[in-house]
Amino acid sequence: MKNNFFIFISSMKFAISVLFIFMCMMIYGTIIESMHGTLYAKRAVYHSPFFYAIYVALIFSLFFSFIKRLPFKKTLMGFYTVHISLITILIGAIITGLYGLDAHMDLPPQQSVAEVTLDQVALNIRDENTNYAYDLPTSKNEQKLNWQLKLDSNHPLEVIKYVPFAKEIQNWISKVGTWTTVWQLSDGQSFKKINLSVEKEGIDSFNWGPATMTIIPMSSLDEISKKPSSQFANQIFISRDEENESLQVLLPEKGKWNKLLYKSGSINLPWSGVKIELVDEFFDMSPIQNYESTPPRGSNDTNNLEALLVRFNANNRPLEVWVTNQNETKININDKDFFVSLRPKTIPLPFSITLDNFRVKYIEGTIMPESYESFVRINGAPELFQVYMNHPLKMFGHTFYQSSYYQNSSGEFHSVFSVNRDPGRFIKYLGALFLTLGLVLYFFLIYREKKTAKGSL
Repeated sequence: MKNNFFIFISSMKFAISVLFIFMCMMIYGTIIESMHGTLYAKRAVYHSPFFYAIYVALIFSLFFSFIKRLPFKKTLMGFYTVHISLITILIGAIITGLYGLDAHMDLPPQQSVAEVTLDQVALNIRDENTNYAYDLPTSKNEQKLNWQLKLDSNHPLEVIKYVPFAKEIQNWISKVGTWTTVWQLSDGQSFKKINLSVEKEGIDSFNWGPATMTIIPMSSLDEISKKPSSQFANQIFISRDEENESLQVLLPEKGKWNKLLYKSGSINLPWSGVKIELVDEFFDMSPIQNYESTPPRGSNDTNNLEALLVRFNANNRPLEVWVTNQNETKININDKDFFVSLRPKTIPLPFSITLDNFRVKYIEGTIMPESYESFVRINGAPELFQVYMNHPLKMFGHTFYQSSYYQNSSGEFHSVFSVNRDPGRFIKYLGALFLTLGLVLYFFLIYREKKTAKGSL
């Protein structure tokens, strides 16, 4: 039995079969990446257990093929060297996949940054005193978690499931006494639709960027309007005015309250060009929000929607709420406020980088960039390092590539670096060197054998 297994795993048939599967997986991964983005392709193909199993199968095939041709023969020196080099390269690839780092770094001008951002999210929960962070699984499929988190002794939170690639599904149910408004929010670059639904004398709120929108009863709106607006910075309050069949909108502006009678159109908010507009409203109807797992559309990873379902006690009754990576959600657990969000995971660096200067050169007569470069300092030292396309910065095992840039609302340039750490790089380079040596040796031995054969004739 052992001999049959050894013969099979060291055979050419097994090697060709594994190589064929590897080739098919690479083709499949390329198609998936073009259709659903790099992040989805990594989790579905390149970092999947099956893909690593193919690596291991190739290593076994090469190793047992090597063992099969022992004891050592000088005429097979090229064969031995090529097989050892391929095994070395594959081991290096596995180490890179398991322990390597692919991240990015956003460098504001004249600010030290000592962390990089990954393409996976973490669950973040904060209150007025403490921040909690929990790593989420890196998968392409929905994960049932059933975590029991104790934020403190009196505020438990249950994490039910996580959907890494999600699609929002919304159904409506009949619910007497419910008033639901549908709003469109925009900041000049992106748009988002939200629902705010309340029962009689109820409250519902939504956090988006710097602003918090809150639906409250008219009586509460009147009470808030009598208080200093400084107590409610970055908050918008909305109530339904039954007498005028319109909405009352209360927002702080220039140190005082601005009270609007609103029926239609957009409202400009005093925060970085943010606008809100009422799209629709429903009476005696309530939305039920849900998310299902679905592959993302397109190759742009920035559009990925991720969702997490949590359960907690609100006023002694269980309540389930979805949290997404698009906004921070405020929840109240036993009369204490917590803010829950899905944020990109960050990893600290053993050093800091400061963007000292950024230069961009445009194609003459256009606003298209011809080239751009960053000048950075390490740990605040006076020495400047120049980073531009095909001229990365290498520091403490990390490589920083000039990836892109953008301008903030003040017109200042931010530089964006792609960050790579490859612990398997040296092993792969060593394998490539041995592969070259093995091929040269292989062809040299063949040439010598032919020359010897001719001489014997």
